[in-house]
Amino acid sequence: MFVRKSHIHHLIEKERRKERALCMKEKNSEIADIRKYGRERREKELKELKTWYEHVILQKENEIRRLQKEIDTHYETYREIRERETRLDTITSEVEQEVERMLLKVHESTQPFLRARNKIERIKNMSNKGNSKVESIFSKVK
Repeated sequence: MFVRKSHIHHLIEKERRKERALCMKEKNSEIADIRKYGRERREKELKELKTWYEHVILQKENEIRRLQKEIDTHYETYREIRERETRLDTITSEVEQEVERMLLKVHESTQPFLRARNKIERIKNMSNKGNSKVESIFSKVK
């Protein structure tokens, strides 16, 4: 029996195609498995990241609420202190005005006394001068 070269070549090509199809099927299933594994791993990582971010967000929200509460309580205290300061400012100005008015009244009431004292001192000095003149005359006479 004679086998032709073209027939052998044809059988080789057929076998090559069959082997190639088998390898392609095997490699495609490996590629599909790798893709599936990659997709699953990516989804798992995304899920872990999402839960971690949700946890962080919850922590930050709790911290924000706590800080807001603290700000509110301190703001009330701050507002009360500011109100006290304004009241103290008005009271202080009223006290200063009253002190000035009282000083003026004291000055007005002591002014006649001081004038009288000065007048007495002048008269005393004048009489002392006169007295010293009289004494000097008496001392000359003796």
